[in-house]
Amino acid sequence: MRYRGLVCALLLAALMMLAIGAQAETAVVFPVKGGLMLVGQSVTLTPKLSGLTLFDLTWASSDAEVLKAEGNTVTAQKPGRAIITATADDAGDKCGVVVLPDKLEMKVGESYELPRGGIEMYRTKNESVATVSETGAVTAVAAGETLLGVKLGRQVVTLPVTVAGATVAAQDGSQPGGITLPEETSQVVLVDYAGGSDARLSIYEKRNGAWAQLYECDAYVGKNGVGKTVEGDKKTPLGVYNLTTPFGIKEDPGAGMPYTQVTQYHYWCGDSDSGYYNQLVDERVVDRKHTSADEYLIDYKGVYNYCMFIDYNAQGEAHKGSCIFLHCTGSNKYTAGCVAVPEHVMEKIIRWAKEGTKIVIVE
Repeated sequence: MRYRGLVCALLLAALMMLAIGAQAETAVVFPVKGGLMLVGQSVTLTPKLSGLTLFDLTWASSDAEVLKAEGNTVTAQKPGRAIITATADDAGDKCGVVVLPDKLEMKVGESYELPRGGIEMYRTKNESVATVSETGAVTAVAAGETLLGVKLGRQVVTLPVTVAGATVAAQDGSQPGGITLPEETSQVVLVDYAGGSDARLSIYEKRNGAWAQLYECDAYVGKNGVGKTVEGDKKTPLGVYNLTTPFGIKEDPGAGMPYTQVTQYHYWCGDSDSGYYNQLVDERVVDRKHTSADEYLIDYKGVYNYCMFIDYNAQGEAHKGSCIFLHCTGSNKYTAGCVAVPEHVMEKIIRWAKEGTKIVIVE
């Protein structure tokens, strides 16, 4: 009996020691190791605790200007990154936070680098207004509004993006491309040659006497650059021209001028000896079939899905050049003398352009 009593006493003592040891073990664990917040947002953090209460914890932020910690409530102050630490005695844990702007207000052509933790995913709802790269670089493309979504793990936050047209001219009277335009001109497509067959295309509109940039994108010009003088030189003409005659293989997208959906009967005359040289021809109307010297438009699927005539040599001077269009980008990074932009841009221009729209091509 004395032996059994001793064993029981030892077992009881061991259990008490284990209980004391269990109570002495403390731990602080955040359920997630990183998160997203928007400027102005406040969040209450509740870590999993062992042997501790919230009152035992000391909270700190690695950058209080980005993320302020008041107890376990953190408030996003400005865009950036910060680490929140909760500690008590020898226990503690960390949680990284990326603070994003609550909104973006940009001008056409501007870029903004979002604060980044490293594994976020990004997407804009309307890429014709703004785009975002895999690393969080937002680029304002055209005037308008869209939404930007950022995903980190299962968390998704959304912020509005507003893009305004950049004011190009005001009191000084300067105009797109630095070229004097007729007073009544209110819409301009500027093609700024960059070398080789590369260019930058911008869309401008006069508003309250000042030119505002509405859109900007990359473009391609002639294989041999710019400065066209003769048929077949594969150069794009320099200067100021009217942008007219919207046409295309696809249906009318809502053009601002009368639109021609081309069929097997349409071609653009490229024969210098013809009286129809450098004109859109409908074989059902005129007594002339297309030849190898002409551009049989319906054969240029993709490139001529949407198209407008740059009225270089509109008078049809023999051998000076023909078929100079603003059209959709094809498989080549150059043209035979035209200006090419992505199809969604070409569709936008056709809807936007009205009678009197100018295209300015400059070096």
